[in-house]
Amino acid sequence: MARKIYANLAPYGWVNLSDDPDSVISRNYSSPNVWWSEGGLLDSLPINEFPEKLEKYPFVWVNYKGHDYRVSPFDFQIVTTD
Repeated sequence: MARKIYANLAPYGWVNLSDDPDSVISRNYSSPNVWWSEGGLLDSLPINEFPEKLEKYPFVWVNYKGHDYRVSPFDFQIVTTD
């Protein structure tokens, strides 16, 4: 079963991180498929209430084509195929 990890990154739009051997996710610098297989952990602290500042919203760090992104968990899509 193949797995593709997509993220919505400006200015590229939806990109397949799994196809880029240099892309990494999280502060652990994991490859996209390793990050997902280890539970897809967020880099942000857990929240128990509605955050008042943008910097407190949940996020994951992504490095793609030499650029660092702070990505919302809602901007990821995981696609599995046979």
